[in-house]
Amino acid sequence: MKISIISSTHREGSYTLMVSEYLKGIISNHVDMYVQVMSLKNLPLDFVFSAFRKDHEVFNRMTKEYVSDADGFIFVAPEYNGSFPGILKAWIDCIHPTLFNYKPAGLIGISSGRAGNLRGLEHLAGILQYLKMHVFHQKQPISRIEEVFAGGVPNEELKILLDLWIKDFLIFSKSVKKLFEIKNA
Repeated sequence: MKISIISSTHREGSYTLMVSEYLKGIISNHVDMYVQVMSLKNLPLDFVFSAFRKDHEVFNRMTKEYVSDADGFIFVAPEYNGSFPGILKAWIDCIHPTLFNYKPAGLIGISSGRAGNLRGLEHLAGILQYLKMHVFHQKQPISRIEEVFAGGVPNEELKILLDLWIKDFLIFSKSVKKLFEIKNA
């Protein structure tokens, strides 16, 4: 099984990327599966205009590696203006919808405030469900990110929380994959 963790911002030095890399380490410690992090900061600068024409070699290669070949996704989404970053929506819009169909998606929200981007996660969940993705019911908000992930390391409470969330998400992902295989047999 191959999981793509989508670090859903293009800001340099973001907590989003730090959390994404930390999650990759947790998954690698739990199971023998391939896990990778895609940071939206690595998208080509012109992707919004060229990807719709389907002729952008770098974007097409990234799409194959991180979307087509993935069996599931974890979206780590920071709060931007009460939702998630526009670059994430633009990225999703540039990819053919069928490449997301029937794949599991886990959602983790990040904010400096108290709600851990719950509103943004609900917004993102609606979009992913429209794309026929199976969205893991347990959205994981992380509030006060600067405090709980100081120095790029989670505090003990957050470590436990993320470890449990990953275990549950991996069970969910394997179940979705198995159901899809049965359906297509």
